[in-house]
Amino acid sequence: MARLSLRTLRQFMLWTYGSALAHMVGLLSFSLVWLPASPWMLFVVVGVMVVDPVVLIYPS
Repeated sequence: MARLSLRTLRQFMLWTYGSALAHMVGLLSFSLVWLPASPWMLFVVVGVMVVDPVVLIYPS
């Protein structure tokens, strides 16, 4: 049976955080570029910026 080292777990955590941050940047870019500019868009962008770090810090 293969042992998981701390280095492997650290790399997994870094890839997970990197993936979540890339997802947030991509979603915000999509929201700002492709969706129509309107006042409610500010709430969508702020919502994404609040929810994504919360998911990173307190995973469910």
